[in-house]
Parts: sequence; C-alpha cells; structure tokens
Amino acid sequence: MRSVKAQTKAPASLLFSNLSANGKHVAYVSGREAVLVPDAAVVTGSSPSVVKVQDKDSALIQQVRFLSPPEVPVELLAIASFRSLQLFSADGKKMLHSIPLDRPSEEERPYFQGIAACRSQVYAGSSTGDIYRVAVTGAGPAFGACVTDKEPSCAGVVDLAGGGDVLAISHAGDVTNPPAIVLTTVGADGAFSISAAFAEGGLCTSMRIRQNTLFAAYSTGHIRLFSLESRSLSAVIAAHARWINAIEVHPTKDLFATASEDTFIGLWRLEAGGAKVSHVQHIPAADCTLTGIAFAGGLERGTVAVTAYDVDAVMAWNVE
Repeated sequence: MRSVKAQTKAPASLLFSNLSANGKHVAYVSGREAVLVPDAAVVTGSSPSVVKVQDKDSALIQQVRFLSPPEVPVELLAIASFRSLQLFSADGKKMLHSIPLDRPSEEERPYFQGIAACRSQVYAGSSTGDIYRVAVTGAGPAFGACVTDKEPSCAGVVDLAGGGDVLAISHAGDVTNPPAIVLTTVGADGAFSISAAFAEGGLCTSMRIRQNTLFAAYSTGHIRLFSLESRSLSAVIAAHARWINAIEVHPTKDLFATASEDTFIGLWRLEAGGAKVSHVQHIPAADCTLTGIAFAGGLERGTVAVTAYDVDAVMAWNVE
C-alpha cells in the first residue's frame, strides 16, 4: 500500500485524538498552535500551505476538533487549551467565541480536554471533571451563555463524543471511582441525565458515535463497541499490542480506524448493521508513536491520515 507524507514543519504533540478532518482540511495540535493542512495536500503528499492558529492566551493546546452541531447549519473549529475553549470559523481564520476555564487557584493547572457537538450544543470537558456547554444558533453564528455541569462520578474528562441525543463521557477515574464511560441523554436545552455507565476495561482514550453505535478505544489495546439502543456492550476486539491513542469512524462507509503506540494503524469493517466486525488490515508506520487518525479525501474520504508524536508531517494511505 503506497503511503504519502505532507510535510508541515510543525511536530504533532503527544495527545489523544490529535487529528481531526472535515473533508477540506485536517487539523492537529503542535504545542501552542493548531495546524490546518489542506485535504488535497494530505491525499497527494504535496507541499502544503498550512494555516497555524495560535491559542489566544499562548497556552498549551490539548485538543482541536471540527464540529458540526446536528441541529445548527454551521461548522466550527474548536480549540481546547489550558486557558480556554475557543471556537473559530472552520478555516481557522476568525475566532467567533471564547469560553474561559475556571481556575480554583493559581496552584492548580486545570485544562480543557474532550470536545463534542450534540443537538445544538458544543460541549467541552475538563481535567477537573466539569463539563462546559454553550448553545449555538445559526445566525452569525451566535452563542448562548456558558453553563457548567458536573457528572457526579467524573474525576477528569478524557474524551467526549456526541450523536443524536446522546453525549458519551470518558473519565479517568480517581481513588474512589475506576475509569469509566458514562452515557447521558441530552435534552432540548442541552442539559443531560445519566442513562448508563461502563467501568470495565480500563481507561478509554478516544470515542466516536455513529448512528446507534459508540466506538471506544482503550489503553489496553482493546476496542469496545456499545449499542446506544440497548445501552449495552456489543463487541470487544483485541486490536493492538499497546495503547490506542485515537479512533475514527468513516462518515459514510462502514469503516473505522485506530492509531496505536504499537506503530500500527488498524482498519476495521462494521457489518450486518453493527452485528459483526471484520478486520481489514493493519498498516505499519515504522518508528512512529501514532497520536491521531482521520479519514481524508474530500467527499469520498478514501484516505486514512495519521499524526505521530514529534513528526512534522501528516502521513496518509489510500484505503479504497
């Protein structure tokens, strides 16, 4: 399988889910900057003209995500850092809204981690376990007042995933609570209530939702699929030898992909309406600690792209 590499001169940070795509650009974190790379350059491996978006407070960035709230016709680029959650236009050229992070004291260094869109809301988790939400309206877009919630057993958010009226929360656990995934049901006003929790399997590092399935990657190298209809575990896959740092689901095809510290990309196919998972292939990325994965290539998204820690390029393979 032929691989290409789009050199960016900006090394990727060692973070979970450190790559996002919207069919026009891919974006990842490099220290205090979010780096946007044209989709065409990722697919062809040509020298890209990158856009670098710096955190407004010059703080370290923890995550960058393209977001499209399902009930609002708008696309956003969200940047989560040690200081704030910043919402930009999808091309990264205009900051539209900023939400500061509460700091209990100067000694504590909380940070935002985990970004998702659900219904008309943008959600961001934090290392303190607080979950910030802000409503988005189509005009402008405009943004409502920020509301802070706390899921009772949440010791620190690792990742968020939204789909339909479900918000999934992965938290790191503490001395009294093990790491877990919490499923919540989101109301029209954005408030959520717990509907299920799954504490087996260790730390969930990355999640995605598509239709009625939650895809979850773990530090143990396992993938777990959960049915959102029955609120139950439907499959467990021993996928990698080391931590899985990112998981991504193809927007239209029955494919999902994983990126692991074991230097392999995993490709998987979901069959029979989610009742069966088949292995497509593992792609080696020699000597690379993979940190992010996404599907690129315009509308078809026929390319899988990855970032790797301290590598100043986006690597890609055609998977058609």
